[in-house]
Amino acid sequence: MGFDGAAVYSVSVVKVWMEAMGGPTVMIVEDDPGTAAMFELMLSRAGYRTVVVHGGSMAINALMRERPDVLLLDIMMPGVSGLEICRYVRREPDFMDLPVLMVTAKSLPDDLQAGMDAGATLYLVKPVSKSQLVEAVEQVLNPGGGAR
Repeated sequence: MGFDGAAVYSVSVVKVWMEAMGGPTVMIVEDDPGTAAMFELMLSRAGYRTVVVHGGSMAINALMRERPDVLLLDIMMPGVSGLEICRYVRREPDFMDLPVLMVTAKSLPDDLQAGMDAGATLYLVKPVSKSQLVEAVEQVLNPGGGAR
């Protein structure tokens, strides 16, 4: 017990509890069901809780409801693009500090610049491996480089 009878937990106990609860939440906004399922599998096996949204038009409502720790966005989606969602996130006080990881097939320097200008925290070009995706999520969650 800690001060005033409060329980004191070690970092390892908190980590075990977070892993049991599904770890930090990553919202995956991806219109391709196969790609979304692949990202979901990669991240859930790495200890993250995942929420999948199949398209940009549903992403804003899902953001309000789920309050994720990381937002993973595709850029090219019908209706509302990932760039538009990212700009919205950066304008909203509740989400302006939310890490945004863009994972897209758009690989030209102008595409990268557009993603960063929209407010992306990190930009990855598909295809990505499990290790690349997990490292990118860990990087945006812990910009100082500490372990999760």
